[in-house]
Amino acid sequence: MDRKKIFIVFFLLFAFTYAKSQDKIVTTQGDTIFCKIVSISLDFIKYEQKDYNQMPVNYAVPMRQVQEYSLGPRSAESTSPINRNPIEKPAPIPLKKKQETKPLSPPLNRKTAANPFSPASYNSKDAESFFRWRIGIQGGGSYVLNTLAHSRQAMKDLGVYPTTQADDYYKKLRYGLSAGADIYYMISRSLGVGVKYSGFTSSVQMNYTVNQNNAAIPTYYSVSEKERIYLNYVGPALLLQQWLGSSHRFRLNEEISVGYIFFRDQIQFDPYQYVFVNPITNQKQYNVLKEKNYYSGVVQLSFEYYPVSNLSLGLSAAGVPAIFRSLKVSDNSMTNVEETLGKSHSLDLSRIDYSLSVRFHF
Repeated sequence: MDRKKIFIVFFLLFAFTYAKSQDKIVTTQGDTIFCKIVSISLDFIKYEQKDYNQMPVNYAVPMRQVQEYSLGPRSAESTSPINRNPIEKPAPIPLKKKQETKPLSPPLNRKTAANPFSPASYNSKDAESFFRWRIGIQGGGSYVLNTLAHSRQAMKDLGVYPTTQADDYYKKLRYGLSAGADIYYMISRSLGVGVKYSGFTSSVQMNYTVNQNNAAIPTYYSVSEKERIYLNYVGPALLLQQWLGSSHRFRLNEEISVGYIFFRDQIQFDPYQYVFVNPITNQKQYNVLKEKNYYSGVVQLSFEYYPVSNLSLGLSAAGVPAIFRSLKVSDNSMTNVEETLGKSHSLDLSRIDYSLSVRFHF
């Protein structure tokens, strides 16, 4: 056998013997570290390796990232004692022969903080579990953003006197009540899909005076009018949510939905007082109904508090656009007319909702 072969055999024998004499740490990522274990505690395993200059360098690996570890055979003369703190877990006693590797058992009766970036956390069953369904109801007030200038002017053109009564009439109609409900299925912790409903209603009842200017002598009549508006929206929705802080007590939610809105406007007059006449049929209009369905949407932002894990209380603010450029008008004389408002005279009932909510999670 030539010198080259003898050298290779000697080198392989030396490397095998050196590897056998090393301590070993296997991480949860599957990496194997051959080293010299210096100390073992409940939180860390400290070990030593040599750098390129054969100088010892100390390292540490968190215990939660250790799958298993073993100590190589050490003699009493060549092995320095392992450092131990009074509160640390004692290291296993080194054996003269090769020690069987055992899986690392987590310490009992000790709560360890989870590292969200640790691979061990990714495989944790608790880390992946969360409530899949989310059902909420809400209620509060609403405010129509548009001043309804065209509607106020049309009322003034009918002869309302004084004209400030028309302004007061539509000012009251702009304030209303809102209610809503939604159901979501959570695809992940922060993303959900579902269906959303939003309702709005406002009403006004007023007694005012009408001045008939077309008469030779101005004549004043008393009018009693009651009007109620309904807006009902429904459509598919998308939910985004984020925890605020590590306590998981407060959460911020964003919702967006695109769907259909249903408009209904009921107007009633007291038949025993002055009643306006339909210019088409020349019949008195005791009851007038205006309807229209159109595309709309909802954008909502809510802040929630969780007193328990499956129940949350929240404050919400939402914007609901509602613009109609034509209306279907009918009255008590069974007359149905499609009234075209035009772009410049469209009926804009876009509003802001502010509400309290209760949501159930399961």
